[in-house]
Amino acid sequence: MENTKNTIIYPGKKAMEWIRKWLDRRRVKALKLKVARMKIEAEAAEVEPLMPAVETISHRIRRERLVVLERAIEKIELQQTSGAQSSTCISNTGKM
Repeated sequence: MENTKNTIIYPGKKAMEWIRKWLDRRRVKALKLKVARMKIEAEAAEVEPLMPAVETISHRIRRERLVVLERAIEKIELQQTSGAQSSTCISNTGKM
């Protein structure tokens, strides 16, 4: 009998693709939650301006961060959709 406790079982190609897509979806969801939280914080900060000069700088920085995060989300979603389309094309032709 072989020692099965120390053997490592690697997932197949399809399983790895599923895991990668699942992780991408988790990242997108996490980014969307972060953007939503940042928007709420930005709105709350705009309601209570303490020092106008500092507030305008911090608001600009928050808006820039939100824009960057939203663009990142769009890029990840585009990669996911293009990846899904290319994998269906490969499976339809039967070539790898």
